[in-house]
Amino acid sequence: MEIKRTVDSLQRQSWLGPAGDYLKRFATAVYSGGGTSKRLLRNSLSGTWLGHPAHPMIVTVPAGAWVTSAMLDLCDVRSDSTERGFGQAADATILLGLGSALVAAASGLNDWRFTSERSQRIGTLHGLANVAAVTLMGASSLLRWRGARTAGQVVSTGGLLLTGAAAYLGGQLVGGEKIGVDHSATDGIPATFTKVVALDDLPDGTLHGATVGDTRIVLLRRGERVYALADTCSHLGGPLHEGELRDDCVICPWHGSRFSMVDGRVIDGPASFPQPALETRIAAGQVEVRLPASEQ
Repeated sequence: MEIKRTVDSLQRQSWLGPAGDYLKRFATAVYSGGGTSKRLLRNSLSGTWLGHPAHPMIVTVPAGAWVTSAMLDLCDVRSDSTERGFGQAADATILLGLGSALVAAASGLNDWRFTSERSQRIGTLHGLANVAAVTLMGASSLLRWRGARTAGQVVSTGGLLLTGAAAYLGGQLVGGEKIGVDHSATDGIPATFTKVVALDDLPDGTLHGATVGDTRIVLLRRGERVYALADTCSHLGGPLHEGELRDDCVICPWHGSRFSMVDGRVIDGPASFPQPALETRIAAGQVEVRLPASEQ
């Protein structure tokens, strides 16, 4: 609980707001716009291709590399001074961590630019802690290269401790702020076909919001066929029925994630989780929906 209170106190620091706003403008300038290549980069960093956020997976590489280097350093200290294998391996894993940390930073910045308020401030702290950790690891690598191995080992230990602090803040973003989790909601959608709207009241070729139980859904009619998705965007909860329809895809009005209305798959990020697609049928002139059998 003391750590939690410390984080709460730190995230209320007044300077974090302007610092985060400046960094967000930078991130938006870097990642927004562009053609197919830029879109592919954004989707790759978001994990759109994976169906799961990429950042939590990428960060295991630098963190794991630096834990490994610490263990190798310990073996190096306890081994014969003429045997340099452990030390050389530790140096290599630090370099591996530094290289992969750049990819992790690019992925994290791409995800973080959509945060706001408290989550933005915690994310700013998370990023600063990682920058400090990378700086120490870089300094350690330089010291080792110059022959100051003991000093390099001490500095890398500090870098590893900062990596742990950054990981705690990252966990707070996911567990506490719900960043990088699936926000789509299907809890109130029945397992049996339930009437939603009369087919004649559903305009062809436009998005239509409706409610099933207590859950919002979005519908699209194409002739005698109707498609339905959960309305709450899986990325950060935007209302899809207020979005734009383009080529049988719905574009979230909040952050621009694009989902196929046919099956809910992600066409463009920043979303990585697919949108739940519902089974539909037309019976006696009424559109009915239910959860697909695989989710019941």
